[in-house]
Amino acid sequence: MIAELPHDVQGHVWEMYTEDLHRRIDDRNRRAATRVIDYIGVLCNHDAAARDYLLDWTAHMLQHPDVKPSKGIVLVGREDFGKTMLVHLLCRLIPTLCTNDPRRDVYGRYNTLMESTQLVVIENAERLHIPAVKSIITNPLVTIRGRQATRVVPSAHRTLLIVSELQASLGDRRFYPIHCTEECMNDPETIETLRRIFTSPCLDALREMLLARTVSRVM
Repeated sequence: MIAELPHDVQGHVWEMYTEDLHRRIDDRNRRAATRVIDYIGVLCNHDAAARDYLLDWTAHMLQHPDVKPSKGIVLVGREDFGKTMLVHLLCRLIPTLCTNDPRRDVYGRYNTLMESTQLVVIENAERLHIPAVKSIITNPLVTIRGRQATRVVPSAHRTLLIVSELQASLGDRRFYPIHCTEECMNDPETIETLRRIFTSPCLDALREMLLARTVSRVM
């Protein structure tokens, strides 16, 4: 019994126990984070190049938040095949604006949310004002229009579009299309893994993995 040991020995045993416990928890969190990376590979239809680009693109947001990449991501695929879960994950990692109405929230009359966001996710992006979206991707400045004032501020926004089919207008060099899997991504095991990763310790492990990726400052 620890209570019967000398005080200094009790402390040593307790430190060994807590260190081992923390190590096991850290290992579990890293395994969960690795499973999420595997899930992203499945979402990208097992296309290794697309998976690596999406991971690098996400890591770039964490490592170089002040540098805008040259491309926006376009996720192409039917509903309920994992894209929403990816967006939920990104929202936990990065300040994100999700919208179905970019004309209002992104480049419209009252787009003040753009000032406090880093990632712009446009869902059901079938009818877009493409020149305005391209401007968000490439322009180093963005106009913030409030009810009382309009101002121009630096922009390092990233853009992720979600569409059911790839339109010709999204074949531009400013977009990186990823054709998503049609496998079911809503199985209980995947949902449970993602539910765990949404807890802070697992999320921290995933963030550490992304911060450890080798990513060029200019992307």
